[in-house]
Amino acid sequence: MNEEDRRLEAVLRSMGEIEIYKPANLRERILQRLHASSRSKVPRGRSLLNNLALTAAVSIMLVAGICATWRAIDWWSSSMNPNDGGKDLALDPRIVEAREVLPFAPALPAWVPEGYRLESVHASVVSEADARFELTFAAARNQPITVAQSFALDLTIAQGDLRIVQFDAGYDYYWLGSNDTGWGEGTRSDRGIFYEQRRNGQVLKRGLVFISGRSEVTFVHISSSRRSATQWEVAGAEDILALARAITGYNAQLLTPEESAAVKNWPLIRPAYLPPQDYQLAAIQLQASSTGRGFSGIQSYSSPQAGDITVRQAVSQQPLTIARGSEEITLSAAYLPLTAYYFAEDNKIVFSVEGDWLYNFEVSGQPGVSKEELVKVAQSIAGQYSRMHLPILEVNKFNVLPTTSGLSFGPGENAFVGYIPANGMIAKLWVDGKEHDLPGVELLPDYGPVWWRGERFVYHVLCCFPYEDPGLFYVYDIRDHSYVRIEARDDWDANIKQAVFLDDETIAVLAPGGIWTYDLGGKSWRLHHAVSNYPDIKAVAWSPDAAKVAWITQDKVTVFDLTTATELVILEADDEELLAVAWSSDSRLLAVAGREAGWVWDGSQLAPLELSSFGSDLSWAPGKDIVCYRENSWQQNLVLVGKRDGQWNNVARITADFIGYSWTPNGNLAVIRSKGEKWDEVIVYGWK
Repeated sequence: MNEEDRRLEAVLRSMGEIEIYKPANLRERILQRLHASSRSKVPRGRSLLNNLALTAAVSIMLVAGICATWRAIDWWSSSMNPNDGGKDLALDPRIVEAREVLPFAPALPAWVPEGYRLESVHASVVSEADARFELTFAAARNQPITVAQSFALDLTIAQGDLRIVQFDAGYDYYWLGSNDTGWGEGTRSDRGIFYEQRRNGQVLKRGLVFISGRSEVTFVHISSSRRSATQWEVAGAEDILALARAITGYNAQLLTPEESAAVKNWPLIRPAYLPPQDYQLAAIQLQASSTGRGFSGIQSYSSPQAGDITVRQAVSQQPLTIARGSEEITLSAAYLPLTAYYFAEDNKIVFSVEGDWLYNFEVSGQPGVSKEELVKVAQSIAGQYSRMHLPILEVNKFNVLPTTSGLSFGPGENAFVGYIPANGMIAKLWVDGKEHDLPGVELLPDYGPVWWRGERFVYHVLCCFPYEDPGLFYVYDIRDHSYVRIEARDDWDANIKQAVFLDDETIAVLAPGGIWTYDLGGKSWRLHHAVSNYPDIKAVAWSPDAAKVAWITQDKVTVFDLTTATELVILEADDEELLAVAWSSDSRLLAVAGREAGWVWDGSQLAPLELSSFGSDLSWAPGKDIVCYRENSWQQNLVLVGKRDGQWNNVARITADFIGYSWTPNGNLAVIRSKGEKWDEVIVYGWK
């Protein structure tokens, strides 16, 4: 039995009763070893027919289950080893010894590029955080390739050409800090940086840096350098990429300089501005936490004409400690201003932004760099921050009646109308914590949505049976609980939409025939604008200033402007079911939701809105360009979509057990949660 057979025998023995399935390229000699190592499942006295049946069944299982145990035998499979002669490096005694002391799992290649062999193995462990593992692969005519793995990495770029390597990992990648903190294409495990250092047209060094590991994140640095004692060439990019493929298991592609420039902020957040004195990236230092997925780094920029600039950044759970004697500076970000601090003695600016963790920055310069230039560098970093701050900071809590499904707030958070599903929808008014009944109809009332104007609101109420009756309108004043009752027209049916205030003395409503207005002084209905396809309208939204109204009919969205008396079809979507429309709080933008697609209309043109699995409750966060809706999923997800780089694709989710939600006038989020049979609870969240 040769060495390969002995190793296969050991693997099979260790796997006990687990079936080993044959890959398509399994060699006959190995198939013989599989049969020889299998335990007999049938007594020897059974008939030949039973043995043949068992053999046939096992053979079918061997062929059908190729993927289930592929990794158990991939060390000798030719498809995992392009040269069909590689070894399982994990069995090398030097590597076995190194694994015993290393605080991380070694990143080992599954094969070695043609013409290379493993020359040396070195492990150095000064402490758990200061550990380094190094493999050296020698070749006959090229400089050797070194694979170094560690928690920390110092990389001197010099004037090298920096490019991005993309690993074909599909969806099997993870983020390390930057993207999910709000900086676009950040540090992802399926990307790496490739560089070449040249002098007088000659390549002195090539290298590739990427991330390895999920439980403990390390940096892998594959490099080859020219040694002065020989004239051998530095290993080619294809050999370095081949080792990266062998380590990650994914195809690795070197992107063009143009494609690389489009990938932002790998591995660190890069300043979008540098002073005009010919600054160049000089060095990168990376540090991963040995106890988690924390990540920090330093970028050094040098100039032949001015002092160096250094950018330090770190993911942390601890806020910055600001010493006395600093000067406050305001930096702008996409959704909020950031406060930075300038220390004249050290010529540095520090600031922090909030994500899942804190991202702390320090921008410092040598004496030749002015404060004004440091501020511009810091602003160019903060200006890239695009993550939405979410309303997750609890600011208030109160109780409402059980099964309350929605709220409509008045001029403040102390006055609101709550809706309770019954045969129809029951409405209750709450003012300063006290409940009040609202006037309606005598039998089985169904209350429509209220429209607030100061301390008054208007609403429509129907009788659930008979449903053909057009119902009544009420204008209610919360100051003295007085109200005005308004009769609907006799020729209307129950198909009446939300009533609104046009001004203090006029209400309007979409009702059979079109848009009708009612003068509270004159007490009469007047047709303001005829709508021929009114029966087809299935969703309506008035702008908060009541100057425009949008509605959905089948596959069209129409906007009517009351000031100009113009009707405009802004969207025709033949292949998308249109479900809801909603105006921003400043009446400037209109959101349209379909089942799987969305749009935002700015008054002149439509822009795509990233939307998936729309459920209900389309709205806008007051005072913000953020669309919100309830997602149609098994989780209770509230989805918020804002702008990033001019596109409506900055998506965030709040997952909570809630019955309904609404916005307060000052922009807080009110979420209704069930608390049993006696009360439901409303929690009001502010923006963190």
